[in-house]
Amino acid sequence: MSIKICKIEGCGRKHSVKGLCHKHYRRWRTHGDPNKNTRPRDRTCSIEGCENKHKAKGLCSKHYTMQRIYDRTHCIRPRHGYTSGHMFKEYQSYKHMLSRCYNKRDQDYKYYGGRGISVCPEWRHSFLAFYSDMGDRPEGHTIDRKDNDGNYTPENCHWASRTEQARNSRRCRLNIIAVRVIRWLLKNTDIEQKRIAFAYGISQATVSNIYSNKTWKEEVA
Repeated sequence: MSIKICKIEGCGRKHSVKGLCHKHYRRWRTHGDPNKNTRPRDRTCSIEGCENKHKAKGLCSKHYTMQRIYDRTHCIRPRHGYTSGHMFKEYQSYKHMLSRCYNKRDQDYKYYGGRGISVCPEWRHSFLAFYSDMGDRPEGHTIDRKDNDGNYTPENCHWASRTEQARNSRRCRLNIIAVRVIRWLLKNTDIEQKRIAFAYGISQATVSNIYSNKTWKEEVA
């Protein structure tokens, strides 16, 4: 028994209905012409300058993912070598900042976007605006918010070392004022270290390190 194939020349697919395969039958039902192809194989991304193959909604896979995650229709990748030139570090910080706030798949999203932390519109839509406000990232520094419950804005952000960020963490029980009080108490009173540690919710070892200036270091007068 011979298998009936699609009547469209060069198709070779199995017949489905009205002498057409499933694909050509759908084209006939939709456009009235089984030969009409609205998705040519050589179709490329609609973003200016992008030659990647089309995937969905006029965009290539990369730009479609950006649109889905960041709610954008344009490319956020900076041009002229920002991803490999002297702005590479700053761009990495910028990219991770956006991901933490808007990508629900990011492992840190619950601490940022999940808490309502967002990026100001000027930065969200322009790496150059972010770089203009923040400047070069010093070695060993990352972006930090002065107010941990505030958004990423020029007024609330600066480059900070990991030590400074740890001190500014929501989990940190100390600040520089508390540290100075602890040092004063140890130098001028007979209060035991373990009592001070209990009062501030820290370990006795931390109190000892503060007293010896091994942590929360300050210039000794």
